[in-house]
Amino acid sequence: VANIIKSEAALRAVRYAPAEDYIVTRDIEVKSNNIIYRFYGNLDFQGHTITMDNVINLFYNIYDGAVVENLVVNSKLDSPNLTVGNGSAVCYQNRGIIRDTVLKISLDNQRDNTSFGGLTLYNYGSLENFALQLTGDFCIQSYGAVAAAYNNGVIKNGYLVSEDAYRIKACLNQTGSRTSRGGIVGN
Repeated sequence: VANIIKSEAALRAVRYAPAEDYIVTRDIEVKSNNIIYRFYGNLDFQGHTITMDNVINLFYNIYDGAVVENLVVNSKLDSPNLTVGNGSAVCYQNRGIIRDTVLKISLDNQRDNTSFGGLTLYNYGSLENFALQLTGDFCIQSYGAVAAAYNNGVIKNGYLVSEDAYRIKACLNQTGSRTSRGGIVGN
Protein backbone atom coordinates (compact mmCIF):
# COMPACT_ATOMS: atom_id res chain seq x y z
CA VAL A 1 0.00 0.00 0.00
CA ALA A 2 1.40 3.37 -1.03
CA ASN A 3 1.63 6.28 1.39
CA ILE A 4 -0.58 9.29 0.52
CA ILE A 5 0.88 12.78 0.02
CA LYS A 6 -1.40 15.80 -0.10
CA SER A 7 0.68 18.69 1.31
CA GLU A 8 4.18 20.16 1.32
CA ALA A 9 4.64 18.84 4.87
CA ALA A 10 3.79 15.30 3.74
CA LEU A 11 6.13 15.65 0.76
CA ARG A 12 8.91 16.82 3.10
CA ALA A 13 8.23 13.83 5.41
CA VAL A 14 9.30 11.47 2.61
CA ARG A 15 12.88 12.13 3.75
CA TYR A 16 12.15 10.07 6.90
CA ALA A 17 11.15 6.97 4.90
CA PRO A 18 12.89 7.46 1.53
CA ALA A 19 12.58 3.84 0.34
CA GLU A 20 8.76 3.64 0.58
CA ASP A 21 6.13 3.95 -2.17
CA TYR A 22 4.09 7.17 -2.36
CA ILE A 23 1.25 8.68 -4.36
CA VAL A 24 0.34 12.36 -4.54
CA THR A 25 -3.40 13.09 -4.42
CA ARG A 26 -3.52 16.86 -5.01
CA ASP A 27 -1.57 19.81 -6.39
CA ILE A 28 1.05 21.20 -3.99
CA GLU A 29 2.86 24.52 -3.71
CA VAL A 30 6.45 24.09 -2.54
CA LYS A 31 8.04 27.03 -0.72
CA SER A 32 11.52 25.78 0.21
CA ASN A 33 14.56 24.15 -1.43
CA ASN A 34 15.59 20.49 -1.23
CA ILE A 35 12.24 19.10 -0.07
CA ILE A 36 13.34 15.46 -0.41
CA TYR A 37 17.06 14.95 0.17
CA ARG A 38 17.57 11.24 -0.59
CA PHE A 39 15.02 9.10 -2.39
CA TYR A 40 15.13 5.34 -3.12
CA GLY A 41 11.43 4.48 -3.51
CA ASN A 42 8.60 5.02 -5.99
CA LEU A 43 6.70 8.30 -6.11
CA ASP A 44 3.69 8.65 -8.42
CA PHE A 45 2.44 12.23 -8.69
CA GLN A 46 -0.61 11.01 -10.70
CA GLY A 47 -0.43 14.12 -12.93
CA HIS A 48 -0.68 16.56 -10.04
CA THR A 49 1.20 19.84 -10.26
CA ILE A 50 4.02 21.01 -8.03
CA THR A 51 4.34 24.80 -8.13
CA MET A 52 7.72 26.25 -7.24
CA ASP A 53 8.38 30.02 -7.22
CA ASN A 54 12.05 30.91 -6.68
CA VAL A 55 12.70 27.47 -5.19
CA ILE A 56 15.18 24.83 -6.46
CA ASN A 57 15.73 21.09 -6.06
CA LEU A 58 12.43 19.39 -5.32
CA PHE A 59 14.67 16.32 -4.86
CA TYR A 60 18.32 16.51 -4.03
CA ASN A 61 19.25 12.90 -4.91
CA ILE A 62 17.16 10.25 -6.66
CA TYR A 63 19.07 6.98 -6.30
CA ASP A 64 19.41 3.85 -8.41
CA GLY A 65 16.16 1.87 -8.37
CA ALA A 66 13.98 4.88 -7.51
CA VAL A 67 11.14 5.94 -9.82
CA VAL A 68 9.53 9.39 -9.93
CA GLU A 69 6.65 9.57 -12.41
CA ASN A 70 3.59 11.42 -13.70
CA LEU A 71 4.92 14.73 -12.39
CA VAL A 72 3.96 18.22 -13.57
CA VAL A 73 6.15 21.09 -12.31
CA ASN A 74 5.57 24.81 -12.74
CA SER A 75 8.90 26.43 -11.87
CA LYS A 76 9.42 30.18 -12.00
CA LEU A 77 12.83 31.55 -11.03
CA ASP A 78 12.46 35.26 -11.66
CA SER A 79 13.63 37.05 -8.52
CA PRO A 80 16.39 39.54 -9.44
CA ASN A 81 17.90 38.82 -6.01
CA LEU A 82 18.38 35.11 -6.80
CA THR A 83 21.35 33.86 -8.77
CA VAL A 84 20.97 30.15 -9.40
CA GLY A 85 24.04 27.94 -9.36
CA ASN A 86 24.39 24.19 -8.86
CA GLY A 87 20.71 23.41 -8.91
CA SER A 88 17.65 22.18 -10.72
CA ALA A 89 13.91 22.53 -10.61
CA VAL A 90 13.27 18.82 -10.10
CA CYS A 91 16.42 16.96 -9.00
CA TYR A 92 20.02 17.92 -8.28
CA GLN A 93 21.40 14.45 -9.09
CA ASN A 94 19.41 11.66 -10.73
CA ARG A 95 20.57 8.03 -10.69
CA GLY A 96 17.04 6.59 -10.88
CA ILE A 97 14.21 7.05 -13.36
CA ILE A 98 12.25 10.27 -13.90
CA ARG A 99 9.48 9.56 -16.39
CA ASP A 100 6.22 10.91 -17.77
CA THR A 101 7.04 14.44 -16.64
CA VAL A 102 6.02 17.93 -17.76
CA LEU A 103 8.21 20.85 -16.71
CA LYS A 104 7.04 24.40 -17.34
CA ILE A 105 10.00 26.62 -16.50
CA SER A 106 11.18 30.19 -16.55
CA LEU A 107 14.70 31.08 -15.39
CA ASP A 108 14.08 34.72 -16.20
CA ASN A 109 15.83 36.46 -13.30
CA GLN A 110 18.20 38.33 -15.66
CA ARG A 111 21.21 36.94 -13.75
CA ASP A 112 24.32 35.02 -14.82
CA ASN A 113 23.14 31.61 -13.62
CA THR A 114 25.52 28.66 -13.94
CA SER A 115 25.28 24.90 -13.57
CA PHE A 116 21.50 24.52 -13.75
CA GLY A 117 19.37 21.76 -15.23
CA GLY A 118 15.60 21.94 -15.44
CA LEU A 119 14.86 18.26 -14.80
CA THR A 120 18.25 17.48 -13.25
CA LEU A 121 21.66 19.05 -12.93
CA TYR A 122 23.47 15.68 -13.14
CA ASN A 123 21.82 12.74 -14.91
CA TYR A 124 23.35 9.29 -14.41
CA GLY A 125 19.98 7.55 -14.57
CA SER A 126 17.12 7.84 -17.04
CA LEU A 127 14.92 10.74 -18.15
CA GLU A 128 12.00 9.31 -20.13
CA ASN A 129 8.87 10.65 -21.81
CA PHE A 130 9.07 14.32 -20.88
CA ALA A 131 7.91 17.66 -22.21
CA LEU A 132 9.74 20.87 -21.32
CA GLN A 133 8.06 24.21 -21.91
CA LEU A 134 9.85 27.54 -21.62
CA THR A 135 7.43 30.03 -20.06
CA GLY A 136 10.02 32.85 -19.99
CA ASP A 137 13.65 33.32 -20.97
CA PHE A 138 16.14 30.77 -19.65
CA CYS A 139 19.12 32.84 -18.48
CA ILE A 140 22.19 30.66 -18.26
CA GLN A 141 25.79 31.79 -18.54
CA SER A 142 27.39 28.34 -18.75
CA TYR A 143 26.78 24.67 -17.99
CA GLY A 144 23.04 24.55 -18.23
CA ALA A 145 20.11 23.07 -20.09
CA VAL A 146 16.38 22.70 -19.71
CA ALA A 147 16.58 18.90 -19.27
CA ALA A 148 20.05 18.03 -17.88
CA ALA A 149 23.11 20.25 -17.55
CA TYR A 150 25.40 17.19 -17.39
CA ASN A 151 24.34 13.86 -18.86
CA ASN A 152 25.99 10.46 -18.38
CA GLY A 153 22.73 8.54 -18.44
CA VAL A 154 19.83 7.88 -20.79
CA ILE A 155 17.52 10.54 -22.20
CA LYS A 156 14.67 9.39 -24.43
CA ASN A 157 11.38 10.66 -25.79
CA GLY A 158 11.76 14.26 -24.68
CA TYR A 159 10.62 17.55 -26.19
CA LEU A 160 11.37 21.22 -25.64
CA VAL A 161 8.75 23.76 -26.72
CA SER A 162 8.04 27.44 -26.34
CA GLU A 163 4.86 29.27 -27.29
CA ASP A 164 6.57 32.66 -27.56
CA ALA A 165 10.02 33.86 -28.56
CA TYR A 166 11.59 32.81 -25.25
CA ARG A 167 15.16 31.73 -25.57
CA ILE A 168 18.16 30.26 -23.82
CA LYS A 169 20.55 33.17 -23.34
CA ALA A 170 23.28 34.81 -21.27
CA CYS A 171 21.57 37.72 -19.56
CA LEU A 172 24.13 40.01 -17.89
CA ASN A 173 27.69 39.13 -18.82
CA GLN A 174 27.69 39.21 -22.60
CA THR A 175 31.45 38.57 -22.60
CA GLY A 176 33.30 35.76 -20.86
CA SER A 177 32.47 32.08 -20.92
CA ARG A 178 29.20 31.03 -22.49
CA THR A 179 29.84 27.31 -22.82
CA SER A 180 27.93 24.08 -22.57
CA ARG A 181 24.40 25.49 -22.85
CA GLY A 182 21.61 23.67 -24.57
CA GLY A 183 17.91 22.94 -24.79
CA ILE A 184 17.97 19.29 -23.78
CA VAL A 185 21.59 18.74 -22.61
CA GLY A 186 24.31 21.26 -21.77
CA ASN A 187 27.39 19.06 -21.47
